[in-house]
Amino acid sequence: MKIKKSICLLLTLVLTFSVFAKDFDAVYGIYQIKINDNAGSFCLFVEDPRSEKFVPVLNPLGNFSRNKFYLKAGNRFYPLSKIDGVPFTYEINQTCTTMTYSVKGVADVKFIFTFVNSRTGQAENADMAIVDALITNKGRVTKNYTLKVVFDTMLGESYISHFATDKLKALNTEAVFTSMVADHWIKSANDNISLKFLFNGPSISNPTNVSVANINLLSTDNWEPKLVPGRGYNSLFSINNSAISATWPSYKLVPEAKCNVRFYITTAVLGDETPDAKSPFFTTGMAEKNLKDYKDKEKFINAEIEEYAILSSNDSPVEPVSAYKNDKNVPDSDNLPKIAPEKVNQEYINELLAKIEEVQKNPDQYTQDKVLQLNTELDAVLKMLGQ
Repeated sequence: MKIKKSICLLLTLVLTFSVFAKDFDAVYGIYQIKINDNAGSFCLFVEDPRSEKFVPVLNPLGNFSRNKFYLKAGNRFYPLSKIDGVPFTYEINQTCTTMTYSVKGVADVKFIFTFVNSRTGQAENADMAIVDALITNKGRVTKNYTLKVVFDTMLGESYISHFATDKLKALNTEAVFTSMVADHWIKSANDNISLKFLFNGPSISNPTNVSVANINLLSTDNWEPKLVPGRGYNSLFSINNSAISATWPSYKLVPEAKCNVRFYITTAVLGDETPDAKSPFFTTGMAEKNLKDYKDKEKFINAEIEEYAILSSNDSPVEPVSAYKNDKNVPDSDNLPKIAPEKVNQEYINELLAKIEEVQKNPDQYTQDKVLQLNTELDAVLKMLGQ
């Protein structure tokens, strides 16, 4: 069908542009991190002991641009990448890689990936990445700052379970966690490699929102994604393309004041237990000491720390919820609308995409019923196309 040809053409263009991308990489223990200087983006790879080659654990297509950071300053938000016009610099050294985004007159956001071993806390045989996001107010007035990250995961997409948490063995539909106190982490894994994003534990900054959904939903211009409970990770352009987003509390910063968000990414291979907050790095106090040393190095001073305040947080364990609280709004995959096969042509697809794009751009102008109608229509088309 024509729609399939269009998708193939799009993928061809993405791969063509990727050929000309400029990548820089470094190896830390089991990890390889790659930086795309042209796009101002990154990707993580893990060494597969069977092939002794590094394989991607986040989506490497599109110059790594589907793994992205976002900053909200006041009422405006900024996708942090060169593609979006934000100046980008990076530095690679023996134990860490640093990426800095400079939004002129607004903020500097520095991401530091420090690689250590989850048992010893040393750089040798690193199986854990400490991710710090240091935000500095570069404006002239006091302003509220919020950080969001989106990771396009890969491992679970060919496995029986896309994601898991400490409480949930399988997470195969869209969901939103307003606290990770009970679930602690999100895991993406296949038979050979596992990846955990640690969102709760000693030295970890608790996010106020962790969502799992299709990457196209999480990487839109809507700060808060519109999700539907029970819906899978398919879209018109991607099959089972699941992703994770996390948003942290807002911080009120005076000019030149700093705040920091910290979380961890851990890895295991060949069925080994994936490190988490039960690992010695956390249980022996190394995590808190590492955070203190980091803040000393970045020249946080007591007065400065007192100048910023967390404006919102949720430290209570809660069940994952969805954007729509009423379960009757869940589309029934066995009761989708009937669409005549001859109707599904290029013109029909274009009109449906235009409607979806309009709703995404102006969500406040549409009722929940209208959103549900478009979602069920999209699900019906995907089912008809065998997707």
